[in-house]
Formats: sequence, C-alpha cells, structure tokens
Amino acid sequence: MNRYTEQQLLNFCVAQHGRFDPAAWQHVEGVTPEQKACAMLLLSNARWYGRLQEMRDLVGQSIPNHVGRLTELANRVGFNTGLFVQRLQSQLWLSTEPKR
Repeated sequence: MNRYTEQQLLNFCVAQHGRFDPAAWQHVEGVTPEQKACAMLLLSNARWYGRLQEMRDLVGQSIPNHVGRLTELANRVGFNTGLFVQRLQSQLWLSTEPKR
C-alpha cells in the first residue's frame, strides 16, 4: 500500500471515529477492498478506537470467514498494521487535541 492510499484510509477512519456510518464503509474512495478489509479487521479488535461493537458488527456482515485473516491479508496487500495503528492514533489525537 502506498503512502497516498494509506492516507486516504487514515482520513476515512478518523472521520468514522467521530461520526460512524456503517454504510460509508461500502464506498471508501481510493483503496482496494482488501485494504479496506484490513482496516476493518484491525479496528474490530482495537478498544482504543472506541467503535468496537460497531466494527465487529460491520466485519461480521462484510467479511465472511474473517477469523485469522488479518495477518494473511495484510501481508498480501502490503498493509503494515503497526504503522497504520501508530499513524491513526496520532491523527486521532491531533483531531481531538484542544487548539490554542
């Protein structure tokens, strides 16, 4: 996954954090279905994201046989889960930090 694609997905995830819309996940612009699935699987197990149940419901509806697929899928599409988490947490922190 290139940096531009990753940023598209990060921006989407930040927006979804603030105003969750499960239907919007069907129309994520600029990313492949596999990259989107990686983000969905990752966030469905991320308590810090704050949308745990919503993401789990979404994964259950959108990704059949999802158990254990994140590592395999991430390797196949070049999705660096650790880096994505780090960048997403940073962007979430910046979006909620009070401005001076």
